[in-house]
Amino acid sequence: MHYRFLSSFAKKEKGGSDGLSKLSNNNMITVKKLNISYGEKLIENGEIVVPDNSIVVVAGKSGSGKTSILYRIGLIATATDYDYTIDGEKINLNDKAKVGKIQENCIGFVFQDGSLIENLTIEENIIFAAQTSGKNISREEIIDLLEKVEITSDKLKLYPAKLSGGEKQRVSLAMILAKNSKYIIADEPTASLDKENSEKIIQIFKNLKEAGYTILISTHSKELTDSADVVYLIENKNVVIATGKELVLNAILKIKLTKKSFTRIQKRVCLTNIKMIKNELWA
Repeated sequence: MHYRFLSSFAKKEKGGSDGLSKLSNNNMITVKKLNISYGEKLIENGEIVVPDNSIVVVAGKSGSGKTSILYRIGLIATATDYDYTIDGEKINLNDKAKVGKIQENCIGFVFQDGSLIENLTIEENIIFAAQTSGKNISREEIIDLLEKVEITSDKLKLYPAKLSGGEKQRVSLAMILAKNSKYIIADEPTASLDKENSEKIIQIFKNLKEAGYTILISTHSKELTDSADVVYLIENKNVVIATGKELVLNAILKIKLTKKSFTRIQKRVCLTNIKMIKNELWA
């Protein structure tokens, strides 16, 4: 059974304020009010939570809006008509300087056809990626990153044209690691790969999660979907949770009741809301 992602998870308190809104977005990305159209409406009022240190998949048929969702979460799209919160901070999407800093320091995006610059060597591509985030990187560090994505050091001086599709995708991941981006977003990373290379990419994602990264993927791949902690499906213009509803709920309700700012009454309100929300979700 699929579970519709509902804004009503968080109950309104007296005065119209959202009783959990200030408590629900730590260490994750949340997007709300996603409305996507290309000639026809693809997504209506979609919401997605990307919990910290998880693998999250957005799945759906071709043309359903998967890539458009990733572009908005990755802050690549020019659209600004949706709500965006990262690590507890609601972002003004019209603040280009702020958006640029998040792109540079927090998010790494792997495009479907890879992210390599064709006239740079593999080593130069990784150096360039690090520099975009204001970081210097040594050759030893580059070799270490390549080992993490199963690329041997003898390919350092090769140009992308000399690499296979699977190698290009893995070098693209090494470039993201060079930026040290906390969030990795990958658009159809295994779409053009054979089974062997797809399995390598999936294992790399699992390893990255174990190392503390958060990964968001769009895919048609059953194998990738099976490896995910959370799966969102696009169905009839809605974004629904197919897998990982409890993980998403726990992320939304990540509340530190021991904070001094909470009174006993506020704690009771939060605990009551949690019970109500769980009852609603699993009714």
